[in-house]
Amino acid sequence: MADFEFGPRNVMLMIIGLVLLIFIIWMGSTYNKFVQMEEDIDGNWNEIMNQEERKFDLIPQLVNQSEQYQEFEKSTLENITALRTQWMSAGSDEERLEVSDEMGSLIDDIIITYEAYPYLQAEGPLRAVMDEMAGTENRIAYRRTKYIEAVKDYNAGIKKFPGVLVANMFGFEERENLYGSSPGS
Repeated sequence: MADFEFGPRNVMLMIIGLVLLIFIIWMGSTYNKFVQMEEDIDGNWNEIMNQEERKFDLIPQLVNQSEQYQEFEKSTLENITALRTQWMSAGSDEERLEVSDEMGSLIDDIIITYEAYPYLQAEGPLRAVMDEMAGTENRIAYRRTKYIEAVKDYNAGIKKFPGVLVANMFGFEERENLYGSSPGS
């Protein structure tokens, strides 16, 4: 067995090997970070869609409770039912977002009517559905914020040096922020 010598050539090879090892570890770590960021974006988006679906699933309950009261405009209830049908048959996430925004305006109308008639607020089942709807809207707003932040962080990460090297090497592409820069925009 030959003795290992710390000659200049071997030291240089060790330094090159160490630098190469550090580079490979950094590249793997950066790659994994981008994969996790993409998963965060997808997870937040899926949660938004789950809550949107929950909101639209609450509509029949809201309509059933609201039908008992003549003060609610019939056209508002018909529009909400039509929007629920549109949302369920939407072909893309963008279409669902448009329908969801329209639905938000109509739900605001119902809430205004609900608040204008105190005796409706005393009605337990209607109040419970309205509370569920408000909670769902809050969860959607929270997830939209998390989604926007995740897309922003990911897009910045794949554009900044040195992350851009790994992003280009492995095909990480900029993600579209479907909400613009803030929820509801």
